[in-house]
Amino acid sequence: MSILALAVCVSVSYTFAIEVTMAMDKWVVFISTAVRLFFISGCIKANGVILEEFVDKLETNHSLVAWAFSLQHGLAYMFTPVTELLLRVFSNRQIAVVGGFVVGLSYIYCGCCVLTDWQLVLAFTASGAGFGLASLPSYLVLEQHFQEDFPTALSLSATCNYIGIGVLPLFLQYLKNKYGTESGLILLGAILWHLIPCGLGLLSPKSADGEQTSEESDEPIILCQAIDNINMREKSFFQKYFSYFSSMYHHRNFTILIGVDFVAGLVFTSWALFLVSLGTTKGFTGDEAVFLSTAGGVGGIVGVVACALLFHYKKVNAYTGCLIPGAIVAITLIACAVLNEFSLLSILTFMTGFGMGIFGISLLGLIPKLVCRRHFRQAVVINFLADGIAFQLGGFISGIIQDSLGSTEYVFLFDGLLCFLMFPWILIWACNDEPVTTECLTED
Repeated sequence: MSILALAVCVSVSYTFAIEVTMAMDKWVVFISTAVRLFFISGCIKANGVILEEFVDKLETNHSLVAWAFSLQHGLAYMFTPVTELLLRVFSNRQIAVVGGFVVGLSYIYCGCCVLTDWQLVLAFTASGAGFGLASLPSYLVLEQHFQEDFPTALSLSATCNYIGIGVLPLFLQYLKNKYGTESGLILLGAILWHLIPCGLGLLSPKSADGEQTSEESDEPIILCQAIDNINMREKSFFQKYFSYFSSMYHHRNFTILIGVDFVAGLVFTSWALFLVSLGTTKGFTGDEAVFLSTAGGVGGIVGVVACALLFHYKKVNAYTGCLIPGAIVAITLIACAVLNEFSLLSILTFMTGFGMGIFGISLLGLIPKLVCRRHFRQAVVINFLADGIAFQLGGFISGIIQDSLGSTEYVFLFDGLLCFLMFPWILIWACNDEPVTTECLTED
């Protein structure tokens, strides 16, 4: 009996230890994702602090420097198809650790060596690729841990998205004033190496016996993929040769979401890069212009928290997650271009950040509701790819508008009008909201 009692105690203790470890892993992944979001969004906003300096230092135009900066944010998402291929060979942790190392090294290189246009492009291309290696693993592991609570967990972790937008520009401005631009970028690069331990924290959830699990071991998904291969002859040309995008023709509302997300990415990049320039254009001091960025970051935090509450109470849909916040962003952007009083602009920038906070997180958080489990990983990659292309083009197009028309106000007018173009598609999405399983069965 004593041996049996000992065996029972050991079994209970082992089970309890596994449960505690699983709970700890879950929140380590959450914190790792939050820190990554803090740095990736904060960095693109902080780049606006040094935009004018690089234009003068390299004796080039705004469009080229803005394109180099947006290249960083664009590649952070466009690189995800490559990351997805690498994940078939390497683990989430290995890919994310390498990505974190590359990001920090790129900023150190930017501070030490950038003297020409191509060196600037090289530095921010490398940092964007590094962010791309770290992005996809964190989302996939977060979804594995939280599953049905994924939108809420994503929303809460994304508060760090806008904390970074509010904090990093001020921090880089402080480093620039105290140590100079070059030394400030080197210090920022060293701080960005915190992404390395964040990558180490991306542990897949454990099964009941304590073994690490993987999404690739999901048998129903593998079975569905095998059936797709068997039925290949019955598929259309698009379905046969563009199977990597199968989630878009299986789930039509997801296709609309990608289009809306693309426009939102264009607007966000333009707003992030040129908000500080808008302040200087209107005659504000450097510190006042940077404060506008902070106001936008604070608004984004409030918006993300509001989005988390909406997801928690299951109130997020095409209207509450896209149409209403999209209208707020459109109206406030146009108002920012027209008005010149600092206090009003601060409030409007706060409201823009609030709308973008709800808008951006809703688009990614709604993906599990718009696609089936089988298509989730592919859908995230497509979403990131669309974001990356939008971020890539956002800075370049806005830079051309700035150089051609001579004022940042026209950039904000363009962004506001672009937001209004999304509304018809959002309404189509809202009026044709079908169950995900029905869509898949109909198409198959």
